[in-house]
Amino acid sequence: MLSTDGSSLAAMFSFTLALLALWAISRVFRRIFSHSTLDNIPGPPSQSFIKGNIARLFDRYGWDFMDELGERYGSVVKLTGPIGRKILFVFDPKALQHVVLKDQDTYEQSGFTAESFHAVIGSTLLSTTGSLSIHL
Repeated sequence: MLSTDGSSLAAMFSFTLALLALWAISRVFRRIFSHSTLDNIPGPPSQSFIKGNIARLFDRYGWDFMDELGERYGSVVKLTGPIGRKILFVFDPKALQHVVLKDQDTYEQSGFTAESFHAVIGSTLLSTTGSLSIHL
């Protein structure tokens, strides 16, 4: 029979926290040491491991940063997100046409992203997926 005294509950809680910490540490190490196809795409170095360089898109000089990206690295750039996450940043009209219109089943948005776009901007081309987006 399981005991529910304070020491066994504390032990279970400690064990659960240790597992969560181990999982989080393994995710961070995997991002640091794993190789990705995005490693071959040029992009600016990350200024911070915690914030990455994606935050520069949203700061006061975001447009200047986008101009710098286009001039220095071209229309497809690798950026770094929080905790070393690699992010593909595309501002090539032809590539965006393929993602948004032609090959949309291949480049499906996550549920969270689709719901967020729909909540913020309503039913537009950016927030709609599948054959419904063709009719907008």
